[in-house]
Amino acid sequence: MKNTSLYALAFLLFLFPACSSDSSAGEAEEQTRQEEPTSPSDAVKQMEKAVEQMKSGKEIEVVDFRELKELMPNKLAGAKQVSSSGEKAGAMGLKIAQAEAEYEDGERSFELSIVDAGGMSTVISSTAAWADMELDRESDDGYERTTTIKGHKAFESYNSKTREGKVALIVADRFIVNIEGEGIQARDLERAIGDLKLQKLARLQ
Repeated sequence: MKNTSLYALAFLLFLFPACSSDSSAGEAEEQTRQEEPTSPSDAVKQMEKAVEQMKSGKEIEVVDFRELKELMPNKLAGAKQVSSSGEKAGAMGLKIAQAEAEYEDGERSFELSIVDAGGMSTVISSTAAWADMELDRESDDGYERTTTIKGHKAFESYNSKTREGKVALIVADRFIVNIEGEGIQARDLERAIGDLKLQKLARLQ
């Protein structure tokens, strides 16, 4: 399984000390990044805000990852759950709880993850970069787009050539839900979303 959120946590903690480096280096780096689609100044502001929050000693509470594991359905789009795991990680007041599950059904397979970022916008931005974007792209092979699913901001992508797809949602401004599928049809993503208990997840505060 891919612990992308925990990698993001380690990455962010590595970057935070750099926010206090000399301004000339920061300005040079910002100028270099100005051509990138995301705003480096916004990212720096988010990191500085997170640093201040951590310096204040205010810890971000996240739910028990076992509660997230309980929300993993036994079947996802008809595929049976074959494994699950969960963990909690944190440092300097920044915490993340995560649960993951894998599903298989012949050639079809899915990976489902639910991450509690504790409302930390910096973590959400690093693990769901599409959250601040507007995208709608199609080709002969598939599509990728930002959208809204059941009232939640979401991202969808599918490639008919490779039969791979992904859907991700942000629930209650703190939970990040990711579904990745291989050997699937586009409609399987819709079925998978229907199997999620999103309302119950939103109530885990």
